[in-house]
Amino acid sequence: MSSARFVALTLLGAALAAPGCGGESKTSTKPAGTDAAKGGSQAAAPAPAPAPAPKPPAEGGDSPEDVFAKAQAAAERKDPAAFLRLVAPDARKGLCAMFALMPEMLEAMRPMFAAMAGRGQPEGGEAKQGGSDLKKFDAAISEMKGIVAKHKLEMPSAESLGVNMMAGEPDPMDLGKKIGNRMDKVDTVALLCDLVKGMQKLGEAMPGGESKDLMAEMTKTFVGGAKLTDLKIEGDTATGKAGDEPGKFVRVGGRWFLSLEDKKKGGDGEGGGG
Repeated sequence: MSSARFVALTLLGAALAAPGCGGESKTSTKPAGTDAAKGGSQAAAPAPAPAPAPKPPAEGGDSPEDVFAKAQAAAERKDPAAFLRLVAPDARKGLCAMFALMPEMLEAMRPMFAAMAGRGQPEGGEAKQGGSDLKKFDAAISEMKGIVAKHKLEMPSAESLGVNMMAGEPDPMDLGKKIGNRMDKVDTVALLCDLVKGMQKLGEAMPGGESKDLMAEMTKTFVGGAKLTDLKIEGDTATGKAGDEPGKFVRVGGRWFLSLEDKKKGGDGEGGGG
């Protein structure tokens, strides 16, 4: 329920498969040695059928109220995967793209960071070790690239997607639509969990950066007993308030999700799927 502008400027379950259960062994009623007497060999017992693949956790909710309640529960127990399964598929794609493009965008700013690190950043009256910070920054960039490679995500350039990090444009929903089917075979929840951790390290490694729990920032609207009020449903979109914060929901494939569409922009509810 936070906007892309907020995300950009902040820099900004285990699957329990049932064990395979073969049928109970039946005690043979044949006299001992019957098969041997016939010169035959006893047939081997058939291998047990493999356990069915576990179903993936359900995404979204039955209603905006259900999504909000589940988001609150996930935020309170600090379960990022459960929270991200409540985010609209296109918005997840957009967040994945935004974070995955950070190395490209920040590497273009490296000369500026190098100059800043060389001067040292005053902090608590003491200058930070510029060279050391730059090494941490480079290591964090490499880690982000490794995460993208691990999930076999191939991204077009930030420029081709019209991404402006500082302006927070486009918002995740719009960026997800531009990504189209490039992430159809990617587990966007698992990818986002990894990218958020990488982004946290990247933010800490930047000159003048600080430690910040990005998931806590993204979910803070849902903690502290906030109530969903002023809910209005219009077709496949809904709006409401969580405390003083406006929020949007979108229905995709019959399920409701949190929409990360820019709060200042009216939504048509389309394109939430993927």
